[in-house]
Amino acid sequence: MSVFPFPGIATLLGVIVVLGVRYRYLSKKQKDKEESYYELEKRADAAPTADLSKLDYIKVPVQDFPFGFSDDPEVCLIEEELLALSKKPLLNLSRRSNTSLKLEFGARNLKKMQVIADDYDRLVVLLCDYAKILMENEMIEEACRVLSFGEDIGSDVSQNKTLLQECREKSDIHTDDPDKDPDAGDPEKDRSDDVKNASET
Repeated sequence: MSVFPFPGIATLLGVIVVLGVRYRYLSKKQKDKEESYYELEKRADAAPTADLSKLDYIKVPVQDFPFGFSDDPEVCLIEEELLALSKKPLLNLSRRSNTSLKLEFGARNLKKMQVIADDYDRLVVLLCDYAKILMENEMIEEACRVLSFGEDIGSDVSQNKTLLQECREKSDIHTDDPDKDPDAGDPEKDRSDDVKNASET
């Protein structure tokens, strides 16, 4: 005779035990995670204040941008904002949490670093907007220059990569000279012409 005359009850008790063990495991894991987070926050709040003047800030090459090519208010506004941002400290702090910022730069610098990060985010968006306008005005080389800068500073705006690829493709097309003789200077072509002329004589 079975110890458990009712198999369904035995199964239910087994499920309850398994769920209880699982719950205790997840609770402990969550508690350890919270303790680890609070410990990290404690360390971050006590981190020494870094000297922000020594950081390698991004320099916007405004001298290479075609400022003033249009009187359109939208274009002028973008150029003015780019110029204003070029005078501010800029760093690529994408995907950096406030805790990591405090650990690296100190809690007292957190607000400053948040502003720097926000200004960078605004910059990479403006670069794409500006490049789109340049492309619309057939200023492909200038647009390439703007987007290449965005790529160099680690822009995570997907449009920057897409537009840059489009620019490079258009730039390759424009560098092809449709009036150029494709056979000019071809030694094989010249040699065949000489043979043909000799046979005719």
